[in-house]
Amino acid sequence: MRRLFRHYQSAFRGLPPAIWLLSCVMFINRSGSLVLVFLSLYTTQKLGFTPIQAGSLLTLYGCGAILGTLFGGWLCDRVSALRVQMISLILSASLLLFLEFIHSYHNLALFIGLLGIVTELFRPANVAALSSFCPVDLYPRAFGLNRLAINFGTSIGPAIGGYMVQFGYAWAFRMDALTCLLAALAIPIFFRNLQTPSHSDNNPSETVIKRVPWRDKPYLFFLACYFALGLVIFQFFAAYPIYLKEQVQLSARTFGNFMALNGLLIVAFEMALIKKWEHLSSLKMMAFGLALVALGFGLLPLNRSFGWALSLVFIWTLGEIFAAPAAASFAASHAPKKGRGLYMGWFTSTFSISLLAGPALGSYLYQRFSPDSVWYVLGPFGLLCSAGIFWMDRKNTRKKAAAAQNDKMVI
Repeated sequence: MRRLFRHYQSAFRGLPPAIWLLSCVMFINRSGSLVLVFLSLYTTQKLGFTPIQAGSLLTLYGCGAILGTLFGGWLCDRVSALRVQMISLILSASLLLFLEFIHSYHNLALFIGLLGIVTELFRPANVAALSSFCPVDLYPRAFGLNRLAINFGTSIGPAIGGYMVQFGYAWAFRMDALTCLLAALAIPIFFRNLQTPSHSDNNPSETVIKRVPWRDKPYLFFLACYFALGLVIFQFFAAYPIYLKEQVQLSARTFGNFMALNGLLIVAFEMALIKKWEHLSSLKMMAFGLALVALGFGLLPLNRSFGWALSLVFIWTLGEIFAAPAAASFAASHAPKKGRGLYMGWFTSTFSISLLAGPALGSYLYQRFSPDSVWYVLGPFGLLCSAGIFWMDRKNTRKKAAAAQNDKMVI
C-alpha cells in the first residue's frame, strides 16, 4: 500500500510550477461553467421557449465554440497565449452579466453564438500555454493534470449552481461571470515572475518552412482519428443514456451514477496510470485508449444486464484516461513552435465538432435503424481508427530510426 501511495505521489512530482498554475486557472474557470448546464432549463422554464428552440441554442453555442477555438489558436500565434486567456475570460464575464436581460429568442440566439466564440477562445490558449511551459517528455502528465482540473471544476460547479438557481437562474450566470473574472485576475498574479522557457522545437526545419495544419497530412490523419474518438465517447450525451433506459432498463439515477463513477475513476487513477505508462509514445497510448473506448461502447449490445453495463464503464473510462491526454500530448509535440497556437486551435476545434456530430449521429442511427446499430457501427469504426493510429506510430518510429541511422553515418 505504501509503495502504491509513493507511486501516486510521484505522478504529480516534477511538473513545472507553471503547469500547476495553468491547471489552477482552468479549475477556477470550469468550476463556474454553468451556462450550458442550465441553459435548457432556463430557456424552457423561465423564458417559455420550446425544447426545439432550447436545443437550437446549444447547437449555436457549439458552432460558436468551433469558430472560437480556431480563432483563439490563430490569435495565440500573434498575441501571447496568457493574454488570449485573459481576453476570453474578461469578455465571457461581461457577456454573462448581460445574459439575464435578454429575453427574445432571436436576440438570445445571436448572444449565445457570440458567447460560444469568446468563451472557447480560452481552450486553445490554455493548452498552447501549457505546452510552451512544459518539456515535451512531461506532456502526458501535464495534460493529465489539466484534465484533472477540468473534471474537478465541472463536478463542483453544477453542484453549487444547482443550489444557487433556487434563488433564480440569474445567480448561476453571475457565479459563472465571477469565476471568469477570478480566473482572469489569477493569470497576471500567478505568472508575474514566470517567463516562458524556450524549449527546443521538435522540428527545427520548421523555422524556415512554416507548417500549417491544413497541409500537414499526418496531422490531418491524426485529427480524423481524434474526431472518431469524440464520435464514440460523446454518445453518453445522446444514445448511451437512452439505450441504458430503454434497452437495459436502468434508471436515470443509475446513468448519473455511471457518469459519477467515470469522473471518480479519472480523478483517482489517471495521473498514476499515465506516470506508469509514460515511457510509451503518445500515439501508442492514444491507440490503446481508443481501442478500449471502442470496445467499451461497441460491446454494449452483447448483454442487457446491469453488471455488463457497469463493467463496460470501467473499460471505456480506462480508454478515455489513456487516449485523451495522449492525444493532446501528440498535438502539442507535433506542432511547430512558431505555429503552436494554430495547431492547438485545430485540435480543440476537432473536439468541438465531434461534440456536435457525435450525439447527432448516434441519435440518427438509434432512431433510423435500431438501438444496437449505434454500437455495431461506432465500435468497429473506433477500432479501425485505433489501428490507423498504431500504423501512424510505427511509421513515425521507422522514420526516427532511419534519421538516427543517417546521423550515425554522417558522424
